[in-house]
Amino acid sequence: MFKTAPFLVFVAACAANSQVSRDHCGSASGMMLAADTAVYDTTQVTKRPVILEGPELHYPDRARQEGIQGRVVLSIVVNADGRVQAGSVRVIESVHHLLDQEAISYAHSAVFQPACLDGRAVRTRVRLPIDFKVFR
Repeated sequence: MFKTAPFLVFVAACAANSQVSRDHCGSASGMMLAADTAVYDTTQVTKRPVILEGPELHYPDRARQEGIQGRVVLSIVVNADGRVQAGSVRVIESVHHLLDQEAISYAHSAVFQPACLDGRAVRTRVRLPIDFKVFR
């Protein structure tokens, strides 16, 4: 029988903030979706995406029991509607496949405040670091 240890999972991107308005790009009639198909880098936008909500992260039992921990870094595209684009999630820094899969699952379910450029919401590629830590 394994002794379970406390654990911490931390999404190290922008902190979730439920008080942030989804109409943050300056449009008077609600969030405007990008008409183009360009994907911008975070250095090209006036406001970067911010995580608004996401599922509770689950630390895989086997990973916790084996003391597997570290930072998984994902590359994702956040669409102009604040959702992660299907097929855009890539692991760019891996710790272990169990943690990678949990990080990917989180990213697919997260909702973001999209990036802004010239007063409109745009698609943006971002790095999403997720830390998994076991405390003994």
